[in-house]
This record gives sequence, structure tokens and C-alpha cells, in this order.
Amino acid sequence: MRKQAWLAAAIFGCSVLMAGCGTADKSYQKGIQAMQAGKYEDAGKYLQKATKENGDRAEYYIAYGMYLNEQGEYDEALKQFKNAYQDTKNTIANVNNKQVYLGQAIAYSHLQEYEKALDACDKALELKNTESLNHRIWCSKGVVLEALGRQDEAVKAYQKAVDENKENWQAYYRLGAIYQELGDNDAAGQAQEFLNAAYQKGNQEATYYLGMLSVSQGDKDKGKKYLTKFVSKGSGEYLQTAYNTLAAMAIQEEDYSAAEEYLSKARASAKGAAAQELSRNQMILMEKQGMFGEALTIAQDYLKQYPEDKAMKREYRFLKTRDAIAKGNEAVQSTVDIDDTDTSGGADSPNGDHTVKDVSGVAATKAPVTSNKTAEPAASAATGVDRTSKVSQGPQTATPAGSPAAAQQKVTTAPTATPQKTTSSYTDTEESVN
Repeated sequence: MRKQAWLAAAIFGCSVLMAGCGTADKSYQKGIQAMQAGKYEDAGKYLQKATKENGDRAEYYIAYGMYLNEQGEYDEALKQFKNAYQDTKNTIANVNNKQVYLGQAIAYSHLQEYEKALDACDKALELKNTESLNHRIWCSKGVVLEALGRQDEAVKAYQKAVDENKENWQAYYRLGAIYQELGDNDAAGQAQEFLNAAYQKGNQEATYYLGMLSVSQGDKDKGKKYLTKFVSKGSGEYLQTAYNTLAAMAIQEEDYSAAEEYLSKARASAKGAAAQELSRNQMILMEKQGMFGEALTIAQDYLKQYPEDKAMKREYRFLKTRDAIAKGNEAVQSTVDIDDTDTSGGADSPNGDHTVKDVSGVAATKAPVTSNKTAEPAASAATGVDRTSKVSQGPQTATPAGSPAAAQQKVTTAPTATPQKTTSSYTDTEESVN
């Protein structure tokens, strides 16, 4: 629950709050307390209630917006940040607007609107108030720059993040991954040493990043060891990404029972973009096992919730064909029940390349977690869905969803140490707009 505790501390510590004992203020405080306790549904209800009971308090909208980022509801989060923005210049407005910009950066990053995310980071850094947030903003900016393919600038941003705060583990993780990709083993090793030192002190966040870094370096055994240890005590969006990464590796190893267990645990608390990716991964798992009927049902339910996903429409058509063949119906129908007028995917084929994607969708404070828009895999010629197990890079900071270098690395062969296109949220422990 460290991430939730950090969110509460940040809101109380950074916002200039008016003393109040009204109904709205009580709802607001109950929302923060619920976040600290990991009671997410209660937190959302209380924070939303506060905005309705008093629409003049920017901090209520900011807290609710950050909560929505945490849940992967980025479009709705942006509406709250718009309500919180104050078009004036004074200490209170600057403190609140800095958090608004950070929240916007997280949301835009997850929505793959990277130029807008970058602009929000720059505006946040221009405000000199609440400088304790700067290391998270720099880390979020690094994630966005990675997603834009501006790796050299991303390195400088991550270095600024660690200069501001020596315990920004996400920044060390991304630096290690980038240096590893560039073949600078000494620099990569130095970054990893910081994570190892934190790990030796029992830092759970460092455990997560060591696991993800090991996977990105192709050391799946070590990655599995760290991530397994992390999920035994971890929480927040990191937990969902860790479970999803473990599931991806299990699918690669054809250990489907373990993959199902990991995905089930991740689904327990998944919402928003995270829930969407997990649903997709569950479908892939069923198909991998030849359970086409089950996979078809999942795809059908998925499309009821996300009818605009063209790749899944093609996948649904493919699965319907395979299910019919499995049932002995050679005269497979050429039409489907769901509107799938999109034809960009090409002819259906059973040999597509499925991708299991990570789901740690978060705000602008951590390493990337993949959201539906951020980390969409390259479509196979047959179904439009990439069927190769992949791993995402982490939780909520402005993590680069689908960043060119490290977005969705494969678990099979040693993956490149580049970030996925995901973004972290401001509410994460130490991360920025991943």
C-alpha cells in the first residue's frame, strides 16, 4: 500500500488546504484514508462525492483525478484536472496547478498523446512551488521522451530525477535498461547497484524494478525470482504488472496453470485499462491451450465493453472459425454476430503472433504500465493481434506505452531493455508518468 500512502501524503503535503469541517471536506478525508487502506472503491466514491458537495475546491478534483488515473480511466481523469485548473497566479494556484499538470501528463502519456504529456511536464517544472514533486515529473518526462524515441534526452531526464531524489528507483531502472540496450554495461551495472542496495534494505519497489530489469536483460530466472518475491508483499499497480509479467513468462514456458493463477490474482483488483489488458491476456491464454470456445466467449464479452477494438474484432472472427472447426463444423460461417466491418487485418489464419501485454496502467509517477491505447501490439496478418508473450515495464509514471525501444519486450529471447508504452500515475510510490 505504499503507493496509496504516498498519494495521500502528496495530496495533503502539497496542496494548500483551507481548514474546513464541512461535509465535502469529510468526504475528501475519508477518500484519502480509504486510499491509504487500499479500499479503492470506497476511495473513489468518497472523492467523487467531495467534488459534488463542493465544486470550488481544486484539491478535491485533483485527488479524484489522480484516483481515476490509478484506475486507468484517463479520459475521465482529464475532466477532473480541467475542473481543478486555476487560471491565475498565486501560491495556492501554483501548488494546485503543478499537480494538475502532473496528473495530465500521466493521463496523456497513457493515452499515447505524448506531445501533450511532454508539454504538461514542462509546465509543471516551470512552477517553482512544490519542488518535492520534481523528481517524479522528471521521471515522467523521461518516460514520455522514450516513447517519442528521444532516448538521449530521456537519459538526461532520468539523471535529473535521481539528482533530485536518490531514491527514485524507477529512474534507475530505466537508466539501467537504456544503458544495457546501448551496450554500456558499466553504466547499466552502476544503475543496477543502486537498485540492489535498496533491495538489500528490504525496499519492495526496488524488488519490482530488479525483476523487470532482469527480464529486460534476458535473465528470466532471476526476473522470476525477484517478481515472485515482490508479489508476495507488493501492492498497487506494480502488483498487476508483476503478475502479468509472470503470466507472460509462464505462457512462454507453456505452464498454463501457473499463468492462469497469476492472471486470476491480477484480475482481483484490476480496473480500467488494466482490466482490459488482463481480459485480452486471458483470451490469449485460453487460445494457447486450444480452448477456442472459452477464448471466443472472453473475446465476445470483451467486445461488448470495448466495441471499437478492431484488432479484437478480427481475433473474434478468427476464434469463431477455429471453434467451429474444433466442433466438427467444416462449413464454417463467414459472418459473425459482432459488427466486424473492419477488414484491415487481412485473411484469418491460425498462425498469428499473440502478445500478452502488461497492465500496470498508472499515473505520471512511475515506470510504464501498458494501457490499451499505449501498448497495442503489432497486428498479425491474420487477426491483427500479436500473439507473442511480452512483458511491460512497470507501473505508473509517465511510462512510455509502446515506446519504440523498450515497449513490450518479448520474454522468449533476451528482450531489449526498452520501456513499454505505459505510464505511471502520480499516485505511485516513486514513479513518474510512466
